[in-house]
Amino acid sequence: MIVTFDMSWDNSWNSNVSQNHDGVWLFAKLRLDNGDWRPVYFSRTGHNILEHNSGAEHTAYELGLSNIRNQAGEFMSEEVVGIFVYHTRNVIRHTTNFESTQLAFDPDKNGISSEDDVISIRVFGIEMVYIPRGPFEVGDNSTENRFFKHNSVLFSTVGNTFNWHDHPDGTPFPSTNSLFPMTNHIDNVINVMVPGVGIVTASEFLGVGPTRGPWVPFGMVSKANNIEDPATWETVRGSKRWQWIEFRFTGNIQREGYYFVVKSRMGSAFRPEGFFVTGSNDGENWTVISGHRNHTGMGTGIFGPTSQGAYIPFRVHTPGEFNRYRFHFYSEAAGISFIGLYNDYRFVNLIASENQLYFANFDNVIPQEFPKGFGGFWAMKYELTQSAWADFLNTLTYDQQLVRTNLARNAALNTRISLTGRNWVRVRSVDPRTGRFTFGLSTDGAADNWDPANNAGHVPISNLSWADMAAFADWAGLRPLTELEFEKMSRGFLRAIPNEYAWGSHMIREIQIAGLANLNRPNEIQNRAVRVGTGNVRTSPDGQPTHAHWPMRVGAFADSRVSSRMESGATFFGLMNTNDNVAERYINVSSPEGRAFTGEHGDGRLNSMGEADVLNWPGVDSRGTGYRGFFNNTPLTVSCRSAMNNVNSAKNPWAGFRGGRTSNRP
Repeated sequence: MIVTFDMSWDNSWNSNVSQNHDGVWLFAKLRLDNGDWRPVYFSRTGHNILEHNSGAEHTAYELGLSNIRNQAGEFMSEEVVGIFVYHTRNVIRHTTNFESTQLAFDPDKNGISSEDDVISIRVFGIEMVYIPRGPFEVGDNSTENRFFKHNSVLFSTVGNTFNWHDHPDGTPFPSTNSLFPMTNHIDNVINVMVPGVGIVTASEFLGVGPTRGPWVPFGMVSKANNIEDPATWETVRGSKRWQWIEFRFTGNIQREGYYFVVKSRMGSAFRPEGFFVTGSNDGENWTVISGHRNHTGMGTGIFGPTSQGAYIPFRVHTPGEFNRYRFHFYSEAAGISFIGLYNDYRFVNLIASENQLYFANFDNVIPQEFPKGFGGFWAMKYELTQSAWADFLNTLTYDQQLVRTNLARNAALNTRISLTGRNWVRVRSVDPRTGRFTFGLSTDGAADNWDPANNAGHVPISNLSWADMAAFADWAGLRPLTELEFEKMSRGFLRAIPNEYAWGSHMIREIQIAGLANLNRPNEIQNRAVRVGTGNVRTSPDGQPTHAHWPMRVGAFADSRVSSRMESGATFFGLMNTNDNVAERYINVSSPEGRAFTGEHGDGRLNSMGEADVLNWPGVDSRGTGYRGFFNNTPLTVSCRSAMNNVNSAKNPWAGFRGGRTSNRP
């Protein structure tokens, strides 16, 4: 069978240089007679797709395959739940025109028999952007709550900074006050940092002195008067004593010079006074490799009176000379916040932190299946709109509608599904047979005012919960995006800029909602002058209570008055509004629930209660997700992770959605 339709969209582009372009994700629902809507599974061949202005040689499509599983989660088949359509001409701001598009599907596979009298089909389209395959950078070298990485693991920290001291031999450390150089290159498996380090053991905790944290490996060795003879070092002074961490390199050692980076806990009582490094091949005979000590008094030492960090050199003279190393430090219990390892001023591995010791194969490793952003993927060009949300609700069963809207069973006509902000989705009619609602868009509920184009249909839907977002993604055959993909689609292939926003600059102009022209229409625009040379975003309210959490039309700043990515607020690849309008949830890498995500796509079906039921997606409690780019009317820089562990299952007035799909291209 064939379904035929026309479609068109504006501001389309294709860049043959960056291999980046936009397109439309097409999917469909069908119902037999007056039954329930269900997904259409398309054929793999037999489609007729032609862009009127480009011709057959410049028209392309990509099949979107999803795993179909039974209620027990068992794999049944792989089906085409949707199709990406795009053109390949090297153009910008192009208006596409696909006339008489034909998509083929097998009636038997879709449960259609010749006896069915009425077949209803609805085709939906979502504008998307293709993010091409390739390496990118994570972290921006300055933003707090950002990524840092070691071996095959990404970590985040909350912006601790301290002053670096020069190397004892006079070699200056690079001028930075950052805890780590937090710009990290992400390749296919995120394992570019070699060699890795594996912890073997730590010294025994003897229980002397107060315990101030979960990480307190303690040992009792002598404090030496001679760095070459650790046995002569004095044993205990106050509550300080010697501790050590033993480790091994797990990869091929490519350079000889290494540096320990040590951060102490706040307070002079915690500052270590001495360090030395030993090497051994048998675990019994140890050779001192390097060290630094100071007898100028507790709280001064190598850290100085106020600083919290230092780095200590040691050298692997010949790769393989020792098969294990120990880093010894003289400190208060729990006095060390972390110990890391550098090579040529580049972070190699985290050895220990105050929370735990880190092994080469510990639980925080990001699985290979987790979508890291290196491969090609598609992302929604705009945030989910109110028109799209109404379309979604109108294909659900009555029980599913109640879950997704929280409406009462006897909700009256014209009832808004949310009284927050600019949400104008209302009950337009009720099916007396099933009770199912039909939703529409109207700013006033008048009988003659239900055209979505003139009733804020292009404004983002808000007041969504994580469960709402996941349900839409499953229904549309999409999937949630990850926070690594967020950084790539924002920054692209460019080097990171400190404190940058999605448009590649730290410059920002926050525009309030007052003064909109063409309110609620497709050409809605901010009536004030757009500032040149900075990012223009709709963020905080303007003091009027009725404007709280009022987003603007998606893509409102990408108009004829601006000529650059920065002024329009676009990402490197052309996505709009990632730093304003509504907040978007992404899968995080900092929780077990997030790292369990394997990138499986929605199959077009929800469970009977209207919830997503895709394998390895975070549950309705939202654990494993968080916000990037924008949070509670506040723009966040590209690398800011301050809200990435936000667990909140409720509907939030500032929360919207943007989903995506993994590309099938090699």
